[in-house]
Amino acid sequence: MRKTILRLAVIALPVSLALASVPASAAAPSATVVISPTAQLQPDGTALLTIDYKCQPGFFGGSAFLETELEQPGTSGFSFTINMTCDDQKHRATFDNAPGPFTPGSASAFAIVTNFSGNSSKVAQAEVTVR
Repeated sequence: MRKTILRLAVIALPVSLALASVPASAAAPSATVVISPTAQLQPDGTALLTIDYKCQPGFFGGSAFLETELEQPGTSGFSFTINMTCDDQKHRATFDNAPGPFTPGSASAFAIVTNFSGNSSKVAQAEVTVR
């Protein structure tokens, strides 16, 4: 959980700075993140988590970053990817959450997508089944 808070703090600073430059009357463009209910356990103990996402392009073009995290009691893993497509279209991507090791059963999942301008962002949390 501390890692999640630290990662969110690292993410929040540039996002806050970007949002500070947007007039208060401007509404943030919508973004969506949906976490698949099942994560696929891999032979090395990592787990593949599939995310459906959509975000608006920002001032700096149509790129975004997406982070995922998966936690089970006593273990966790994450992935962080830049250059995701942000074009107001739905996209699906699968991320290998490492290091783990994960085991079959319930896990808590977290995902965030944010365009490079920080003005289209969404956070999602869900309980998933690792299989």
